[in-house]
Amino acid sequence: IGEYLLPKILTRLQERYPQIVPEITIGNTDEIGTKLLHHEIDIGLIEGNYSHHQFSEEQFASDQMYIIAGEGTSLQIDGQVSIEDLEKETWIIREEGSGTRKVVEDFLDMHHIKPKRMLTFGSTQTIKEGVESGLGISLLSSLTFAKEIELGRIQKLSVDGTPIQRKSKTTMNFTQRHWMFLKTS
Repeated sequence: IGEYLLPKILTRLQERYPQIVPEITIGNTDEIGTKLLHHEIDIGLIEGNYSHHQFSEEQFASDQMYIIAGEGTSLQIDGQVSIEDLEKETWIIREEGSGTRKVVEDFLDMHHIKPKRMLTFGSTQTIKEGVESGLGISLLSSLTFAKEIELGRIQKLSVDGTPIQRKSKTTMNFTQRHWMFLKTS
């Protein structure tokens, strides 16, 4: 959200409210949830789950996640890719606490996939570069690799169970919501 969706949201915000000067913090779902809980930020946009009794959540977007591979992959791009083929690949995944990682882990568990090798990277951009260079495959939001698809650098694989629908939420601490309400009234 922070790298691919937020810039568009901020553009609309600045057009409508030019006096607001936002301060942006980008992190994974757990990091944003913790900052919100400790009142370090006023609102959090997350794609994973971070529940707390003080939080109010509202869905604001959804996206589709696909398994992607680089141009020169040995996987069959035009046809269906089997679960056995996916197990033979190196998977490049996000770090612990990432909503994207949770979706990958759930997908692997649901399909009983035990990859031969997994690499953990701390950013989606680095994952895309790794996939593009042939380092491995990944499961990412289509919002993150649209340019690479257009340029023919990354390809979506046809795999049972994909695309995966994912919902993005805006999360707000109740005490902050009350404060923001009072401040804007």
